[in-house]
Amino acid sequence: MVKALLRVRLLSLLVSFRSRRGKSISKKALVGYGLLFLYVAVVFLALFFILADALCAPLMAAGLGWLYFALMGILATALAVVGSIFATQSQLFEARDNEMLLAMPIPPAWLLASRMVALYLQSFLMTAVVLLPTLVVYGREAAPAPAAWVFCAAALLLLPLLALALASVLGWLVALIASRMRNKSLITVVLSIGFLLAYFYLYSQMSRYLQLLLANGPAVAGVVQRALAPFYRLGLACLGGGWDFLQFALWCLAPFAVVYAVLSKTFLHIATARRGAAKVRYREKALRVSSPDRALFVREARHLWGSPMYLLNGAFGSVFLVILAVAAAIRGGEVLETLRAIPGIEPWLAPAACALVCLLASMNIVTAPSISLEGKGLWLIQSLPVTPWQVLRAKLLLHLAVTGVPSLLASAVLLVLLRPGLLMGTLLLLTPLVFADLCAALGLMLNLFMPRLDWDSEAQAVKRSGSAMISIFADWAVLLVLILLYVLTRRLWGLTAFVTAATVLLTVGAYLVTHWLQTAGARRFSALH
Repeated sequence: MVKALLRVRLLSLLVSFRSRRGKSISKKALVGYGLLFLYVAVVFLALFFILADALCAPLMAAGLGWLYFALMGILATALAVVGSIFATQSQLFEARDNEMLLAMPIPPAWLLASRMVALYLQSFLMTAVVLLPTLVVYGREAAPAPAAWVFCAAALLLLPLLALALASVLGWLVALIASRMRNKSLITVVLSIGFLLAYFYLYSQMSRYLQLLLANGPAVAGVVQRALAPFYRLGLACLGGGWDFLQFALWCLAPFAVVYAVLSKTFLHIATARRGAAKVRYREKALRVSSPDRALFVREARHLWGSPMYLLNGAFGSVFLVILAVAAAIRGGEVLETLRAIPGIEPWLAPAACALVCLLASMNIVTAPSISLEGKGLWLIQSLPVTPWQVLRAKLLLHLAVTGVPSLLASAVLLVLLRPGLLMGTLLLLTPLVFADLCAALGLMLNLFMPRLDWDSEAQAVKRSGSAMISIFADWAVLLVLILLYVLTRRLWGLTAFVTAATVLLTVGAYLVTHWLQTAGARRFSALH
């Protein structure tokens, strides 16, 4: 039974590899998806290889080889926990098919086991991304005994259990907090953004932390030994300590066993619980009538705000635009003073700032999955007494609102900081807005050509659809073409003249794609079913 449930769970992860008519995806598209995932995996493996390479030799030379494995184990566990919190929340505590499966003659413990296995595989992949480069560097720098390799391989299988136990507890807390809030997506969005900000902050400070670590290795080792016993035992086990490996295995298996036992006893109650959110007292108010365009825009905005998956992935760039504005306002003067010490850099500052704002704006893909998110209820919006162009225009306006406001904020802060000439200052404000318009139109056009309406969860439409993945690369391609165009023609004009011409090209492109949406795109939208 567990095998059948696990097979269903794994097959659901592959449901996105189908066309809109339910046919299997083409081999070329499958190869494209495979290459994309392989590229992402290689990038992460390379990043952790560089980090492991910087730590291994100095710590080995200092006689702190166990600390090398302990630190990389902490990093692997943190990555797996952060990457699995919301998966455990959705699959264990808020799964949509809980009641349907529990209505079948399936023991709740078996249902829980199938989901824990799927979550374990996810946790294993995340820890492996860190630990595999760790072992490769270790094998190159040292001459491990066969027993050490055996213990390292076993640790690779055991560590995900510890990460899964921690993620399950945190996922339960997130689900509990979210159930008490009127807007359940708020806690998910806030926590996700918090984790991302913490990650990027730590990554930006990584070089400084490495220097402190190498300079204070014994002190750090003492802290790990006293406060982080599982990872201390992990480090000793990977060096070949048999007794230490047994203690590390106990540290991984015992918390997981406790969490699994508690969940198996309470899973039926968790899966069928009806936790009430904060109650809202009804107050009689006058009904406000709005225009069709306003009503459509509000509908799109509520969908974006009410879906954590859509909001985080669709408006990701807006978060970084706000961070850029705040960082430039606080530390921009110091950075600018350092940059201006470079000879000949002054004319490049404003164009580079404009390109940076455009790059961050291109990370928003609000329109790219917006038609797919209509799903099987597409006929509802098609049956309203509005034109197809009005529906498409509401989606475009939402993208512009979500992207344009933070872009304008970041550009305004950079404008005050850099104080370029009148023309370049105007372009610094205007060009990102025009570029955002083009990105919105391109994303919507791609979604009209590649809609995915038969999804089972919004994650398939937002994260795994062709239009969503291609959209951001298409936006980057536009920026790359403009940069290459300047490199090839830089002898013909100055930077300000080129940025002006580029803005004109972006405006023409946005107009042409928008005109297509208003005509052929509207007809294509009407024909979707």
